[in-house]
Amino acid sequence: MMWSWSGILLILAIANNVFCDANVPVLIWNSHRTEKLNMPAVSALQQISVESLQARYFDAFQPNNVLLFLQDALSIEDLSSHLSELKHVKARMQAGQSLYLPNVQQPAQLQHNLVQQGYKVSKLSAGSGVAELQLDHTANNLVVVKLPPTITNPSRSRALRKADEVMQSVLSKIGGAAKFTVIYTALKNTVEESKEQHGSGAMDRVRVARSLKEQIGILEEEQLPSNFHDGKCIYIYFRNYMNISVTGSKGPFSAIPENTNVEALNECPDNGSTQSIQLNYNNVTMTDTTYYKLKIGFFFERKGSYWRSPHAEVILFKDRSSKPDKRDLRLINWKDESVPVGKSYSCTPTLIYRETGNSTNTTNIVELRINGVQVQAFIPKDSLVQFGPSWDCVGFFTIGIWSGLFAAFLSVFIIGVGFSFLADIKTMDRFDDPKGKSIVVAQLD
Repeated sequence: MMWSWSGILLILAIANNVFCDANVPVLIWNSHRTEKLNMPAVSALQQISVESLQARYFDAFQPNNVLLFLQDALSIEDLSSHLSELKHVKARMQAGQSLYLPNVQQPAQLQHNLVQQGYKVSKLSAGSGVAELQLDHTANNLVVVKLPPTITNPSRSRALRKADEVMQSVLSKIGGAAKFTVIYTALKNTVEESKEQHGSGAMDRVRVARSLKEQIGILEEEQLPSNFHDGKCIYIYFRNYMNISVTGSKGPFSAIPENTNVEALNECPDNGSTQSIQLNYNNVTMTDTTYYKLKIGFFFERKGSYWRSPHAEVILFKDRSSKPDKRDLRLINWKDESVPVGKSYSCTPTLIYRETGNSTNTTNIVELRINGVQVQAFIPKDSLVQFGPSWDCVGFFTIGIWSGLFAAFLSVFIIGVGFSFLADIKTMDRFDDPKGKSIVVAQLD
């Protein structure tokens, strides 16, 4: 379907401001098909459910393979005011069959409907390699691509331009693998997300001590923060980027992206004494060298009713064919290494893992710095996606408590001594009677 983008989007943007802030726009296109689509017309004020989207519109594309670009927030204002930032999307929509739906209720639920229909799901995110994507050519495939966050970006134009570049990069690399019907939509409307953040504050500013689902609502798995990692029985939430150096503590240090693939290195036995989680990153640049793959594993030990994370492992791959360079790192600055089982470590100091002397390469020492984290291991299998009570590395008797106790005991001591002095005062047992004889005390020489 071809149309004048600017005029239609402007009209729909004005209508959307009056009509609804909660719905999300959906863009659908297939560049491999040029014949005209036979489907009902779309009204600017028409609300479309997910079921209606699939039955009346989406199925007209005859989608065997679906590529779903999922953004955190999107609105009609984004499409009308930032059309130049989405130039690649515009060009691809004009090149073949395309459809624009301005008001769709929870379009992200479409992926669940497709899964129920037998589509095989593959997921990509920032930092994951498109070349590793495995498609089943004997079945229908659904590839979900999670686009970089846009709400946290101070510039909406730059955020949408980045999303457009990511979509163009994925389409250029994956286009030869199969013929895809492409969907571009979001989890929420930009206006709705902005209202939530101004009303309750950004989620990253809130102390992560309770359940993440309690803080950001009852969300689907795809809506959890990109820097929250679920390893079945291990949860990790990074408040800031991790930094890594391959030249020791003097640096330079390189930031590690938040988006990654999570791998539980072993299962979650009920009475197990060790657990581990591995984070996989692709194309990480450190000291002017881009590594094909970076793997970071954290190992946890349980002794009695306490757990700790004494060491980590970093595995470097310079290219696809190179041998892994494994480095063993030890935690050097965790003051209280033991955390009660059922509680999450949530201390503010930076955690430093430094390589020991067992590496074959002694000239370069790997050091990993974690700048703000909440982590919990040995979580029961049937637990919800939530942290236990936070362990803040602060003992029960803090400096304030000791000061208060000292002042209280000092006050009690002073008052006690004063009362004892008062109780020790002795008075005379007889007094002079002005009408009688005076009391005479005999004195002995």
